[in-house]
Amino acid sequence: MPVVDIEIVGSCELAGLSEVLADQIGTALGSSDGGTWVKVRLLPRTQYAENRNDATPQPVFVNVLQHTRLSGASLATAVESITRIVAEATDRPSENVHLVFSASSTGRVSFGGNLVE
Repeated sequence: MPVVDIEIVGSCELAGLSEVLADQIGTALGSSDGGTWVKVRLLPRTQYAENRNDATPQPVFVNVLQHTRLSGASLATAVESITRIVAEATDRPSENVHLVFSASSTGRVSFGGNLVE
């Protein structure tokens, strides 16, 4: 069950965004219905900075937690797909979408009090 946290710097239309992202990212990761959970948050531009950069970038940070972390070609395909999906949905260039794939949830995360095994 992938859990995807998305943090958008600056403004973005949120109406229906989490549902669109959950459906499309779930498809990209091969999840069953209800199997991908997506949380979307806005981070005001005033609460984001890059050192020694006067530009006003509006990045999107995506953290993906999965039972078993992808690797190799599967990871590369997921990176390409999720980057494109998030960029299109948030109206940002792909260069502004940054993904982090967390370590496997096995043995370290619980859902509803049940440790992922």
